[in-house]
Amino acid sequence: MDAKETSDELFRLLGEAVGECPESAKRAKDGVSPAFPGITPVVRQIPGLGFFPGGDGLWKDIGHSEPADRNPKSVMVVGNTFGCMKYFDDLVKKRPLAEENCRTGTWRQLLSILEEYKSRCFFTNAYPGLLNGDENIDNDLRPADFDSVFLSQCREFFFKQVELTMPKVILFLGKFSPFVLGGDRFRELGWLPFVNCKRGCIRKFKPIDEEHKSFIVGSRWTGVSNDVGIAILLHPCNRHRNFDKRGLEYPGRDKEIPFLQHIMRITHPDGYSVDASRLG
Repeated sequence: MDAKETSDELFRLLGEAVGECPESAKRAKDGVSPAFPGITPVVRQIPGLGFFPGGDGLWKDIGHSEPADRNPKSVMVVGNTFGCMKYFDDLVKKRPLAEENCRTGTWRQLLSILEEYKSRCFFTNAYPGLLNGDENIDNDLRPADFDSVFLSQCREFFFKQVELTMPKVILFLGKFSPFVLGGDRFRELGWLPFVNCKRGCIRKFKPIDEEHKSFIVGSRWTGVSNDVGIAILLHPCNRHRNFDKRGLEYPGRDKEIPFLQHIMRITHPDGYSVDASRLG
């Protein structure tokens, strides 16, 4: 499958994901609704550039509706949630979405570090749903974050995304999105001491940087033939205000740029070319 076919298949799988995880089955067996508190499913995607599932997750050049590069993507960029219902509805009315997105602070900041690699990226969210209401409280506590069924379904679906896209590296944005990995994966990566399970996030960047664990060179995933690097970056929103929260050993004020360059050199020794075996 090419990139667009992969994104379409993921959206189809997302529609089937509810109820598949063990916690959902148990809740249904006990006669309890598996609905998520405060979350509305995404039932359609917005044309243009946008984080999956609100958009199809694929970079598009300005003025174009098709991906700039239709080959499978080798970099998975993971945000937290797409936002609230009002934000989604407002975006549906705007055309073209790529131009609208590129004007936002989040995308400008994100592209400041990903510009060279953007055509290799698949942009997705750890928690595929829309917040009910009119506020994008992306980094605040939400009841759904601590609903075991919701978290398990998100985790199951996230693992399906990795299996289908087979990235060479996963870049988590901010402290909240890595929580979708779960305790077993945290333990495997050596991240468990840096996790605040009560808040559902990475505690602080500096300790994980100072222990040289902010980039794990290679991890193994079921259904993925290649090793997958895993790294965490500041959330693009106001990232310029948070440079001092990182303890990376690189020169300059924005240490994430050489950090990302190092990540790409390690995970893409072929110079970002696509492995022919990934094409179907």
